[in-house]
Amino acid sequence: MRIWFQNKSIFKKLLMTFALVVIIPQGVSYYIAQRTASDLIISQNIAETVNSLTLVANSIDNLLQRAYSMALYVSSNEGVRHMLQETSNDISNIYGLNTQDLQLRQLERINQFSRIINNLAFNMIEVRSYITVAAYGQMFMNWTYTGNFSEGYFRYKDSGRIWIAFEPNYVSVDLRNLPYVWTIGKNIIDPLDNTWQGAFVISIPERSIAGFLAADDLQTRFILDEYNRIISSTQPELLGQNFYMFNDNPNIIITQVPLRSWQVVDIKYYDSIMHQLNVSRQNLLMINVLSIAALVFITAFIARGISRPLEKRFIDDARAKREAELKALQAQISPHFLFNTLNSIRWAAFNNNNKKAGDMTFALSNLLRMTIVNGDEFIALETEVENLHHYVNIFQMSQAIDFTFVAEIPDTLKSYRIPKLLLQPIVENSLIHGFNEDTQGGLINVKAETADSRVCILIEDNGSGIDAAKPHKKGQKLSGIGMDNVSERIKMNFGAEYGLQIESEIGRGTVVRLILPHR
Repeated sequence: MRIWFQNKSIFKKLLMTFALVVIIPQGVSYYIAQRTASDLIISQNIAETVNSLTLVANSIDNLLQRAYSMALYVSSNEGVRHMLQETSNDISNIYGLNTQDLQLRQLERINQFSRIINNLAFNMIEVRSYITVAAYGQMFMNWTYTGNFSEGYFRYKDSGRIWIAFEPNYVSVDLRNLPYVWTIGKNIIDPLDNTWQGAFVISIPERSIAGFLAADDLQTRFILDEYNRIISSTQPELLGQNFYMFNDNPNIIITQVPLRSWQVVDIKYYDSIMHQLNVSRQNLLMINVLSIAALVFITAFIARGISRPLEKRFIDDARAKREAELKALQAQISPHFLFNTLNSIRWAAFNNNNKKAGDMTFALSNLLRMTIVNGDEFIALETEVENLHHYVNIFQMSQAIDFTFVAEIPDTLKSYRIPKLLLQPIVENSLIHGFNEDTQGGLINVKAETADSRVCILIEDNGSGIDAAKPHKKGQKLSGIGMDNVSERIKMNFGAEYGLQIESEIGRGTVVRLILPHR
């Protein structure tokens, strides 16, 4: 990992450092902040829901308590018990009254009960309700009786209990719109002989109770009795169904508060709670992404401004160092080559072969002038080929090898400038590795052409091919520049996309292509 990082450019190192120092911590902070905000919103929503349900439970409990108080008041009121007793007496006509007097007495009691019932409904309930006082043979009420139940409906065995029930609405005219009612009642007992005198019953439509639940479209609220039956709900279709307090759906949040022996329940969907946060989260994410993109752009701009001079200086230093090494190599004539060439000249002179001695001296002097005296780094391709002729002539005159050197350079490329001594190491490689004393009809051909906006220089030989295991003959090498140095010089001067292509087959020869830019 360390080596991988070290191999990256200064620009990439700065960007990766920025990512580690800024982007990753910001991303982690954003994630933690969103999770914290989500948890906080859920907790706050649950707390608010509990408070709201508590208010609902208190309101409904207050309504029930007022109904209970009404039941206690009516069942213990001596005037009510007296009127109920008189109703029973008139039914038996113990006073011996005629029919008209009985009807007047009955009408008067009806009016008295109506005043009591209406006064109770107005002052104590404040919601729509059905109030009934039932006695032997007669019922007093604030609703229209259609005869769909008998007085036994109001009679309960436990004389001291206030009872409550969730049941279908017994008022037929309202059954369609108000299908269910909560019914609260108490028997009216004579305290002297503990006999049943009647019953007080108040029924509140379930829709009036549901009005206290105050739910919106994103939630469902209902009340469960002790049997887990839904006895009031913001969704009427749920009434009468059973509901059990377990939740294996992580997308649902259930909150509940007690109401006497019942439960007030609130159900919300997680997505509905988080909707606004999700919108804010998306907006914040977009802002963060844009901010990070802007920071990356600014950082890249600054990093490029910092890295470019550093990288240029590093590359220039490396180039200068390598060019100095290559110049030192190309300026350094191999002592073995020089000794062998001078020795060949000596023997030619000793044998009175003045032409050979003169030609070798001329060729050697031109090579020395090119490598030592001429300080130009780039020379024309025509000049490089001319130097190849000098080197080949020396090689032919000093070595007993039969080969022919041919150079075919079009006029349009003769002035094309290349690094000095770029082709010589390749020709030298062909001579050293491709030919020997037994070679007959050897050929080295140098060609140049343009193709696809590039210059291609081909050096072909029909020698024995390149054998990596074959040792170099030091006495035959002009300088320390080798094939690898040639490829490196091309890339250093022209770019990484340029260089050498070598095709060699043992026994058939070698083709070397130098790919250079067309300028």
